[in-house]
Amino acid sequence: MSTNPGEISEITRKAFAAVDDDNNGYISYEELEACMRNVAQHLGTPEPTSDAIRQTAGALDANADGKISLEEFSVLVSDLFVAIIEAKKSD
Repeated sequence: MSTNPGEISEITRKAFAAVDDDNNGYISYEELEACMRNVAQHLGTPEPTSDAIRQTAGALDANADGKISLEEFSVLVSDLFVAIIEAKKSD
């Protein structure tokens, strides 16, 4: 896995676009909910509760405007990359 900032930025933009179903430049609660439920289904894990989805949305929505911008979403992707890299180090 690359840690090149340019590649991470590109991955972030592509992931954001995949979740932003209406292509309005923001991820709504409904889009986040669909994404989280879809990921859980594909991983064979229990679906997240509505409370868990609301907590995730609230944590990502740094300016509390009710939608998640690319910049806010990039925090999640960065955290995921850090977790993956740390997990690989402990293998």
